[in-house]
Amino acid sequence: AEADMTNALLRVTQDTKKRIDFVTGHGEKSLSDTESSGLSRAGDALTKQGYAVGTVDWQDTASHEAAVLIVASSTQAVSSEDQHGISQFLKKGGRVLVMVDPGSDASLDPLITPWGIQLGAGILADEQDRLGRGSPTALLVRTFTTHDITEDFTTPILFPVSRSVSFNPAQGNTWEFVALAQTSPESWEETDLLNPQPEFTAGQDAKGPYTVAGLLTLKSSDQTPQAQSAVLIVGNAAFATNGYLTYPGNTDFFLKAIAWLAQEDALVSLTPKDPAFHPFIPNPSQEQALVFFQVLFLPLLTLCIGLSVWKRRRSL
Repeated sequence: AEADMTNALLRVTQDTKKRIDFVTGHGEKSLSDTESSGLSRAGDALTKQGYAVGTVDWQDTASHEAAVLIVASSTQAVSSEDQHGISQFLKKGGRVLVMVDPGSDASLDPLITPWGIQLGAGILADEQDRLGRGSPTALLVRTFTTHDITEDFTTPILFPVSRSVSFNPAQGNTWEFVALAQTSPESWEETDLLNPQPEFTAGQDAKGPYTVAGLLTLKSSDQTPQAQSAVLIVGNAAFATNGYLTYPGNTDFFLKAIAWLAQEDALVSLTPKDPAFHPFIPNPSQEQALVFFQVLFLPLLTLCIGLSVWKRRRSL
């Protein structure tokens, strides 16, 4: 209700809607795709928050004046025109969200390397913070750095099949980097990509924590805080797709990230509220404790109570 009220007030008080444009033409996920791998729900959620949502057209001045550009997992090499357009957009104080699924990183190298961003060669796995007893590559990320985007986060973010994000300060010496979301110390980067059941191999795999989402802000003193270039890099794009955006932590992270990039302070400051249905998804250790409690402890407790009642009646 608070979010709906804030959205309504923003729509009434703003003369123009801030524009969120998606880069297309290189195999990116689509706003018009209503299947599980599409972004139609993301587009609807942004529209509901009062943004004007569209696609990049460098011939249209509206794209140059967008609040945020989104690159949603390019699977083909980003064109030189789009690389130039994004670079010029950033030089003018623009904000960009780049989401990268495994297998799509090479196509983005020319774009992200000058920023000092490096993507892991493997797939992240985590025995501690994962979705139940499923694959360790289905990450439930619960560790967040203190930042406006992740403030008051209590619900983990579900990142299925992700790459790590790291920063080379020598390469990106004009940028400052903050790791927003990280895996647990029990995570590792699985390099055997053909293994259907990833397992940590000592001497071959390196333990975490690993960064899944990181934020770059430009150091340049020529820009004011209101026009400071920023890039949010996420080593996963599936979290924002129709199949996963309904998970509460994913919705909160996506919308707060866009609000921060778009400098919509009223939306950023909204504390994520517990939804009417807030699923408890245990990690493996919690799941084992629940199994012990339900399968062993409760039956034993019931048996003990029954024996106690039976003995008491026998003694009467």
